[in-house]
Amino acid sequence: MNNRQFLTRRSIHLCRLILLTLAIYSGCEVLIELWHNEHSAARSNLAAMIMLLFFWSLEPLTNSLQKSSSSPEQR
Repeated sequence: MNNRQFLTRRSIHLCRLILLTLAIYSGCEVLIELWHNEHSAARSNLAAMIMLLFFWSLEPLTNSLQKSSSSPEQR
């Protein structure tokens, strides 16, 4: 096996940046659709935005869980 990691820190940050950009875009669509009284379309975009933000928040959450679950000798 080689020493390359499949997901490097740079690629994880790039994926998180893409997810955040998509969530902001989806949030803007929600606002525009609410402005035009298209509530059903706004609800679906709002659900997509919440899902994108959930996936965006997973990486820091796993880091904090790994730090809290590690033993004091490993820290």
